[in-house]
Amino acid sequence: MIRAAACALLLAASLSGVAAEAGDEDGATVYSLEDCIRIGLERSAAAANAARDREIADTRITQARSEAVPGIALSAGYTRLDELQEIDLGDEVTELGSLNNYELTAEVNQLLYSGGRVKAALKAAGQSREYADWSKAETEAALVRDVRVGFYDILFAAAAVEVRRESVAQLTALLQQSRDKFGKGTASEFEALTSEVGLANEKPRLIRAVNTHELAVESFRKLINLDEANAEFSGELVFEPFQADEESVLAEALANRAALRAAEAVVRLRREDLTAARSGMLPDLRAYFLYSGANSYRFVSFDDQWEWHWNAGLVFNWPLWDGGLTVGKVREKRLQVEKSRTNLEDLERAVRLEVRRALLDLRYAEQAAASGRDNVALAEKAMAIAKTRYDAGLATRLDVSDANLALNTARLNWRLALRDHMAARAELDYARGRGVEPPQPGEDEE
Repeated sequence: MIRAAACALLLAASLSGVAAEAGDEDGATVYSLEDCIRIGLERSAAAANAARDREIADTRITQARSEAVPGIALSAGYTRLDELQEIDLGDEVTELGSLNNYELTAEVNQLLYSGGRVKAALKAAGQSREYADWSKAETEAALVRDVRVGFYDILFAAAAVEVRRESVAQLTALLQQSRDKFGKGTASEFEALTSEVGLANEKPRLIRAVNTHELAVESFRKLINLDEANAEFSGELVFEPFQADEESVLAEALANRAALRAAEAVVRLRREDLTAARSGMLPDLRAYFLYSGANSYRFVSFDDQWEWHWNAGLVFNWPLWDGGLTVGKVREKRLQVEKSRTNLEDLERAVRLEVRRALLDLRYAEQAAASGRDNVALAEKAMAIAKTRYDAGLATRLDVSDANLALNTARLNWRLALRDHMAARAELDYARGRGVEPPQPGEDEE
């Protein structure tokens, strides 16, 4: 039986990331919900890729900044001639140039004006990083939700195994009691045979429940990337009433949901892309400085001495006509801005629907859990009465079997309602933006 003391640990697991692992007598590691959340965030492929997307966004900021800082280039060249060119002056033949020709050039290039392209690129890179931050938070929040739901599935599957084992134990005792009565002549052979058939029918249900539990564990281990084959999971399905009105929950979701903040960053990113595209219609201005040296120049040799020169200037470029290329880019970026706004509005409607659905599921699960608990108490009382009457010879084996079936159904339905209640809480926490800490603004965002 799962210990009731694990209830407090389970409730704290959904709010904190502090993990505690313990070993059981067989050497298997026992994991709580908070352990599984921590492991999932550390090892999940989705979480790892979301972190890599954040790093990729950082590299885009570096790339955007590269246009705003001076560029330095160094080039060198060497040319070997097969022979020198000669000029016959009559009395004398003069050779021109040098067989070995070397040159070295250093260039500094600085963009002075670009029509706002560089500034827009920097802002777009910052929005790209913000989008990556919120996308990472959304991915982690979804992972926390999936871990919680998967953990509750394991607990329910384990509870189903327990119910089926108790049912088999009860039917086994009933079979032995029927045989004893048949041996004493107080029960018919038919009753003993039907007791045996009832037990035989219940055993496959136990096997199916065990298999379902094993599959739930394997699926969960894959979710959090846990390689331990003998890992065990400790927790309890509990009921905790939820007190909040739909309006406040919805307001919280619209304010805190990471997916919405990511979509807003996309809108701002598309706007900066539009500004950068418009800059293609404006001129740009660059300054340059060249410093070069060579041991010869064309047909003039410097007698193995290097000559050094420098020059500087400005380059003004204004593309007056490009065949409509820039106009097409501007129109494309404007449409992308409108598309991102539409996606944001659609996502807001989707979040509202998620919150509404989670609240309805939660309310249904609360009612089912409340009635299920009472129903289990009634079924247990009915089972006790049926067994007492059967022992006294006032009821048949069929009465006890029916009471046993009703008790098993009531227990499974109650635990399923508890599982649905806790899963609905996880879905609601995800829908309203809870589960992980929101990203902190970077230097470029403050």
